Amino acid sequence: MEESYEFSRKYPWICFHVGTPYLTISGCVNHVVELNFGCGCLLFCFKLSGGGFLELCRKPTVEDVLAGKNRGKVDEMIGLVVKRVLAQVTNSPEEVADYTVGLESCVEDLIKLLNFKSTSPVQFLGLYGMGGIGKTTLAKYFYNKIIVNFDHRAIIYNVREQSSTQDGLDDLKRIFNSKLYQGEVAREKKIIAVLDDVDNIDQVKALVGETSLYGRGSLIVITTRDEEILSRLSVNLRYEVKCLTEMQALKLFCYYSLRKEKPPTESLLELSKKSVELTGLLPLALKVFGSHLYDKEENEWQVQLEKLKFFQPDKLQGVLALSFESLDDEEKKVFLDIACLFLRVKITKEEVVDILKGCGFQAEAALSVLRQKSLIKIRDNNLWMHDQIRDMGRQMVLKESREDPGMRSRLWDRSAIMTILNNMKGTPSIRGIVCDFEKKSADEIASRSLHNDPAEEKPKSSGIIIPVEPFVPMTKLRLLQINNVELEGNLKLLPSELKWIQWKGCPLENLPLDFLSGQLAVLDLSESGIRQVQSLRSEEVDENLKVVNLRGCNRLEAIPNLSNHNALEKLVLERCKILVKVPSSVGNIRTLLQLDLRNCSSLSEFLVDVSGLKHLEKLILSGCSNLSVLPKNIGAMQCLKKLLLDGTAIKNVPESIYLLQNLEKLSLRGCRSIRELPSCVGTLTSLEKLYLDNTALQNLPNSIKNLKNLQKLHLRRCTSLSEIPDTINELISLKELVINRSGVKTVHLKSGSLPCLTDFSAGDCKNLKEVPSSIGGLNCLLQLTLDRTPISTLPDNIGDLQFILKLDLRGCEYLKVLPNSIGAMDTLRKLYLEGSNIKELPEDFGNLENLVLLQMNKCKMLKGLPNSFGNLKSLHHLYMEETLVMELPESFGNLSNLRVLKMLKKPLFRSSESYPPGTSEETRFVELPNSFASLLLLEELDARSWRISGKIPDDLEKLSSLMILNLGNNCFHSLPCSLKEKLSKVILQTPHNLN
Repeated sequence: MEESYEFSRKYPWICFHVGTPYLTISGCVNHVVELNFGCGCLLFCFKLSGGGFLELCRKPTVEDVLAGKNRGKVDEMIGLVVKRVLAQVTNSPEEVADYTVGLESCVEDLIKLLNFKSTSPVQFLGLYGMGGIGKTTLAKYFYNKIIVNFDHRAIIYNVREQSSTQDGLDDLKRIFNSKLYQGEVAREKKIIAVLDDVDNIDQVKALVGETSLYGRGSLIVITTRDEEILSRLSVNLRYEVKCLTEMQALKLFCYYSLRKEKPPTESLLELSKKSVELTGLLPLALKVFGSHLYDKEENEWQVQLEKLKFFQPDKLQGVLALSFESLDDEEKKVFLDIACLFLRVKITKEEVVDILKGCGFQAEAALSVLRQKSLIKIRDNNLWMHDQIRDMGRQMVLKESREDPGMRSRLWDRSAIMTILNNMKGTPSIRGIVCDFEKKSADEIASRSLHNDPAEEKPKSSGIIIPVEPFVPMTKLRLLQINNVELEGNLKLLPSELKWIQWKGCPLENLPLDFLSGQLAVLDLSESGIRQVQSLRSEEVDENLKVVNLRGCNRLEAIPNLSNHNALEKLVLERCKILVKVPSSVGNIRTLLQLDLRNCSSLSEFLVDVSGLKHLEKLILSGCSNLSVLPKNIGAMQCLKKLLLDGTAIKNVPESIYLLQNLEKLSLRGCRSIRELPSCVGTLTSLEKLYLDNTALQNLPNSIKNLKNLQKLHLRRCTSLSEIPDTINELISLKELVINRSGVKTVHLKSGSLPCLTDFSAGDCKNLKEVPSSIGGLNCLLQLTLDRTPISTLPDNIGDLQFILKLDLRGCEYLKVLPNSIGAMDTLRKLYLEGSNIKELPEDFGNLENLVLLQMNKCKMLKGLPNSFGNLKSLHHLYMEETLVMELPESFGNLSNLRVLKMLKKPLFRSSESYPPGTSEETRFVELPNSFASLLLLEELDARSWRISGKIPDDLEKLSSLMILNLGNNCFHSLPCSLKEKLSKVILQTPHNLN
């Protein structure tokens, strides 16, 4: 029940489809009803008997039931449900929280606070308040609400923490620019950025840079605990984030403590109220203490409340300390390792699990407990911890010895570490050290790899030499990161209890036999200058070594004999550029789960026999451009789940692949010698993702119809492929079909087939002249991409795509008419028609009530807009540059949400220039419709060369949101004075021969 509840909270728009057989079982009904629908989750029921429906509705916890009783048409009901769901779905790229309260009113306050008429290129908005008050949560929620108004966006979390390391600000600047621009030229674009947890003005100056680079209306949001930071930055727009109200706090607490919004009994209500009072109405405290009490009896609640009283007045730290004390010894160690060490290292959750397992911990179980107690989050396979929780963990370690850092269990501060090493102050108390003396960006590494000879490339040294002797007293040291330094002395003096070593930039060319601790579980020597690793054999190492990471060791010539390592699970050799051969001994590592040889560009010989890799789950050979042959008995790896062969020179896939019954992902992208797949590919019944982009594939085997679990089929740039066969219709789980830039002429689709297909992309298919007539029968399609194809018509039934969100018809030069049925696509949010030759829009076009963006630039035959155009009440951005449209319908002023209107035309400088044949507009002047002044949210208007004449109406000053006005090459003689005063940018250039 708990998992279902969490799911419904995270995805409140999901509809549960419950059929008759399921609901006839009383236990199943109870399970469904126990989901708390207060979150807005819609229960979608049909084919219920009357008794089943009444039984369901009698349950008191059901607040919102959309029932199919007495409805004859299931399709009609589905449509109603989906329309309601789509109304609730917003563009929210940042995950905010599992449950939130009180944010809407705060966002309203922020919107009122913002000065959208500022003459500054960029506005700064500061959110300040004590730690744990919810500044980051509010910033993300606000960001999600307003990003539709911006061209580019970026969020940088934990600025204080991330900038505290050497080169930290430089790294953040690179990440910031990468997120903000994503490779695009974005000068003078309107951007929004969030800088979270700032504690120094230099951080903002370094990241934001010159504000003149950003477009008008750009917004930088800063969160900080220190209002003085905002003063020093001259941030005038400030918002103090305050505690929740008692009612809001009670709802939040009950969600985490009871998984309900209201306590089920009076006694629990009273205990909940006391808890809220003692936590000081702080969201973080409520969340952690609520999670701490979850699944406990009432008497235990009483005990924990009594304990919390002793921590007054520091309520937050008291709550966090209580939660920490409730952990068992192993969970406490894991928590402190994460807070003090792993958050500094920036490694993935998977890598943390490997290290913790190497320490003998039940890693997954410990992380699960920490997550349940709201002490950590896992985002995109990375661990995240609130800064207050992280700081609590670090304070606990600092308290172990305020005066002598050598007596602390974990060390992360570089100056403290160097003091201990320089003065020989190490002790057995030290369990973990993390210190990176030089951070190298991925761009720098890639650049060196491209332009230099890998064999001659040496790791960039920091010039720091550390003797081994200071580590000798640290007899209990188990975790050591010592990157980009030279260790001087006898390496076998390193502590024997080491479980993890990360020594990136290791300058040694040959790894000596006595380097490894017998207890070592994870060896990470990535980005090092090692040429040879001598045999790692020793009885202890054989039994304990689980992970060997030699990623980016560009000078590595050979792999050591690892066959006797009875515990080895992962071998990472990515970007070992001069490695030519994988020795046969690797094929005998029976415990191996993952073998990564990605981008080993010189590798030409892989294993001949892989029968010993009985447990291998992931084999990555992507980018091994000289590898042309796979082992014939590849099917012997029967546990294999992922096989990635992108960019290899292989010519065929061995027939034995049919034995890989657990294979979930097969990628052959860029294997340009692959002309066909083996007919047995249809036996891969677990396959979910099949990537065949940029291959020489000529057809798909008939057996592909048996891939009942296939979700993604990608065939980009398969120029020899001429058709998608009708067998494709039997792929009942297919969600994505991508054939962009392929040679496909025909797609055989059947109406009602592919019940899960949400994305069909056929852009740049130069031979695809017809859209399948059955396209309207793809009932779940959300995105249809047909840009730059030679299609001349769209099927009338395209209007049956009731759930479509995006339709891309850019560059369809032969398309002259849109079917009338397009107006029935009332869920459509984005429509791209740029460069097509449509002459008009259907009269029912105004029925597209959810359309947010309409792109019609260079529709050079488009002469007018329908009268219904003003019904597009959701339209935010309208682009209609270089069209023949010469006047706007009077209903145009009804576009109440329009923000950006760009409709420039090419200027006619000479009287001899004329419009295309069939038009007689060269002597015609234009006036804006009277309703134009009703576009109260319009921020940018570009109407160059529209031949607007006379005086601009005075009521245009009502455009209170207008910031940028470009009316160059027009014939009007005046602007309302009040309008000119409001604008931040006006462009009125006029050719010399126009008055």
